[in-house]
Amino acid sequence: MEFSIPSGCFCEMFTEDWNISIAAFAEVSRIDQRLCVEQVLTLLKPVLSIKKSPLQNGLIDINAAETEEQFQISIENSLNMLLTGCEIRIDGTGLVFDDSPILCGSIEAHNTLTLTTGAARRTKVVARKIVAVFNCDQLKNVRTYFVSN
Repeated sequence: MEFSIPSGCFCEMFTEDWNISIAAFAEVSRIDQRLCVEQVLTLLKPVLSIKKSPLQNGLIDINAAETEEQFQISIENSLNMLLTGCEIRIDGTGLVFDDSPILCGSIEAHNTLTLTTGAARRTKVVARKIVAVFNCDQLKNVRTYFVSN
């Protein structure tokens, strides 16, 4: 027996990296045996990544280089659908980001959106944890983090 669940059915319920477990039970009365089959489904979602990018030489003076950082954020849409109303919120320990939230518009199916954003250092913290959260009309709360030294 096969069955399917519409993709929009659970989109508001799942906000974390949860899996769905489906178990089916059958009893064969003629031979008095029971059968149990379980399948674990992993939710597909975009892949969000952050990496530190070097400051562009010649555009920023030495004093600014000591107080600013740049990060490259990529969103890979591995789904078979257009993602609309996309935005990224980014925050970090001791950092103030220039343009958070970042409105991204739409991301086509199987495409990658890459953008660069800057942040001003507000403290002398050595290790900084940067957190990015991706939201769109179809999915909420896709997150990742990056530790920068």
